[in-house]
Amino acid sequence: MTDLPFYMQINLWLLLCSGGILFFICCLPISDYKRVMLGGEPAFPVPSTTDKLLTLFFVAFTTLLYTGECFAAHSAPESDEQTINLVKILFTLLLPIILYLPLIVRYFFISYPPAKIQLRNVLITFAALASIYILIIILHASGIINWLVELTGTPETQQAIKALQEASLIDFVVLAITAIIIAPIVEEIVFRGFFFRVLSSHAGVIVAALISSVLFGAVHLSLAQTITLTVFGLVQCTLYASTRSIIYPMLLHMLFNSVGVVSVFVNR
Repeated sequence: MTDLPFYMQINLWLLLCSGGILFFICCLPISDYKRVMLGGEPAFPVPSTTDKLLTLFFVAFTTLLYTGECFAAHSAPESDEQTINLVKILFTLLLPIILYLPLIVRYFFISYPPAKIQLRNVLITFAALASIYILIIILHASGIINWLVELTGTPETQQAIKALQEASLIDFVVLAITAIIIAPIVEEIVFRGFFFRVLSSHAGVIVAALISSVLFGAVHLSLAQTITLTVFGLVQCTLYASTRSIIYPMLLHMLFNSVGVVSVFVNR
């Protein structure tokens, strides 16, 4: 690990520590008093033994995979474009779909109860989107992000954004579809509908939101964006808890990513 740049070492420690804490908490038995109650009734279904086993497996497996990605991306020679592109495609498109397919099939209806779309929740979603941008502006205006970039030497541009900037038109379309449609669906089911829901029954909403959001920021392997993405994750957890449907965090995630993709396309 000492061969990796300083910012990458920090990101790996965030990834390993948050994944390890999540793994440990999921090993604990669920007590009745830990069941999350909102408005006098359970906020989320209490996880079954299968839930716990799948959580433990996916946390361990994804932590190892993203750690491997970090080393692979760093060790590949700059001239070896084929290797770099293979790593990008594998981890931005194919791997999330293959890895999380069983989880998505099992937990989609748990995370997304068959309720009608409510105007109130749609308005809350747009309010949450506005709050994310306000928080991002505050973070940049405070100088925290610039200080972190200068201190650790981390690139300001996330790998996924860089891939979009350098992609051909066809590759851009594929990556854009992934960012706007596939990634929000997969990531929301995994991090909010799965990790956050299971953790809530073990450690409560606040701890669950914090740990799952840090892990969400860490797996993007961009230290400069980890704080921003952690804030994004916290807002998403709040939105999921208040609406009790994963469809609204998905919508918010799609809108957020769409703004980023359009911005990259306009400035290409």
